[in-house]
Amino acid sequence: MDSNAFSRQSLKRRLALYISVSHRPPWVSYSFAVAATAIMLAVRLGITVNFGERPLLILFMLPIILSAVLGGLGPGLVSTLLSGIGAAYFMPPAGRFAIALPYDIFQWCLLIVDGVLVSFLSGQLHRARHRSELAVRQQTIATAALRESEERFRLLVQAVTEYSIILLDPEGRVTSWNEGARRIKGYDAEEIVGQHFSRFYTREDAAIHKPEAGLKAAADNSKFEEVGIRVRKDGSQFWANVIITPIRDSAGILRGFSKVTRDISERKRRDDIIKEHTALLTRQKAELEQTLGRIKRLEGLLSICMQCKKIRTENNDWHQLERYIGEHSDALFSHGLCPDCLEKAMKKSD
Repeated sequence: MDSNAFSRQSLKRRLALYISVSHRPPWVSYSFAVAATAIMLAVRLGITVNFGERPLLILFMLPIILSAVLGGLGPGLVSTLLSGIGAAYFMPPAGRFAIALPYDIFQWCLLIVDGVLVSFLSGQLHRARHRSELAVRQQTIATAALRESEERFRLLVQAVTEYSIILLDPEGRVTSWNEGARRIKGYDAEEIVGQHFSRFYTREDAAIHKPEAGLKAAADNSKFEEVGIRVRKDGSQFWANVIITPIRDSAGILRGFSKVTRDISERKRRDDIIKEHTALLTRQKAELEQTLGRIKRLEGLLSICMQCKKIRTENNDWHQLERYIGEHSDALFSHGLCPDCLEKAMKKSD
């Protein structure tokens, strides 16, 4: 699944979440308050014959309560205002919007106070419900985004082939397996999930509990890294760079480990060759320096006698050629005759 498909699914989920919570337009609630109060006024007009001039204030609490419950503070106050005006019309003297008796004034004021109080309480409930709905909606969106992020990460991990990326439970059993792990270690997911990761180690390392020591070091130090030999499914061994990281929840409780492994056999082989060549060059350099230290160099212009072949030194002294070369180098001399001298010597002897 590509990123565009993920984006489309995410947008659909978020739109569905917003639409799922009904939000009535304000004019609907206010229209209901006016209509409910008007209907109650009509009802009161219809029962005037039976009750005479008594205002029946209890009837006007019904539209106030309904308007406040359905619309909140504003519609409740509108219904309270309209109900107060209508009640004043029905109080003695009826039909004049005037209240003559103190007891009726007290009842009318009580109606207004009750209407305001009901509207206020209902408004508080509406705000609390709105905050609760908003919190639930935000939590739902956050959960959906988290799931989408986790799915993206899972697909990303599965697509990585250069690294073995696996998840372990706190005891070291494999809970997740990616394509890179299959290519490097040879196991399919159904073969290895649920198995202990110590099977990737050599028998010698497993015998000394090296896998468990790695988990403990990671848990204690927030990370463990090493380079060592690991074992594939077919029994072959390879050099691996391993990083183990603990996974903890928000309370700090250990939930498992992530383990990233890279096959560095080829790099290790190249490093070993470079080390061998470097060591060889170091030895050869030392031998060369030791040899050069034993050599005394002859340099500069040397004056040699044409007759006796003596060499003149910087002190203007003349020395035999053999003595001078012996003092200025580590050369040794052996005496013999060259072919020309040998021929001359033989002719002279004849």
